[in-house]
Amino acid sequence: MVWVPGPVVQSGRKPTCLGWQLTNDSQGDDGGAFATGGLVCLAKAAATLLIGDAVFWSAAFTVNKSTTAGDRLKRAGIVVGGVPRSLADYVLEVLQTPLDIGETAGVANDIVLVCYRGICVGVTDSAIAAGAQVTFSATTSGRLVASATAAVTDAMGVVGTMVDASAANADKARVLVSY
Repeated sequence: MVWVPGPVVQSGRKPTCLGWQLTNDSQGDDGGAFATGGLVCLAKAAATLLIGDAVFWSAAFTVNKSTTAGDRLKRAGIVVGGVPRSLADYVLEVLQTPLDIGETAGVANDIVLVCYRGICVGVTDSAIAAGAQVTFSATTSGRLVASATAAVTDAMGVVGTMVDASAANADKARVLVSY
């Protein structure tokens, strides 16, 4: 496949050849409790994706969310922003702030930002202890569950490690994405 530049006008927090360095989304209001940042890539959404969704590579440069066990092996990371057509004309923004988790990052064929290495916020499908390795939920697409603790392997599609503990379904928690 030949690389073709996308139709994205860059403004605001612009992507560069350097890693995404976003050390405090809340401008210091939270004392650093929400500190996130890491490396991201651009991908095309195969369906509607929300900020905080765990996604897999569904095709060349296309990501999607799933409950299918086989898709765990194709893990891409967690959606942290995008270029939703409902926002300004093709403006690329990293949108993962405390109030944005669960908002639409993009619909089918929109460009989304996927964190593949770093700390970002994911949405859980159950209670998960801090330090637990997490993978895709088999119940709710885009959400995370703890991987089995015995013999965690790449075949389980580990997306990352929980930084925060989650107490229940739909909790927002920081995840160290580093597979």
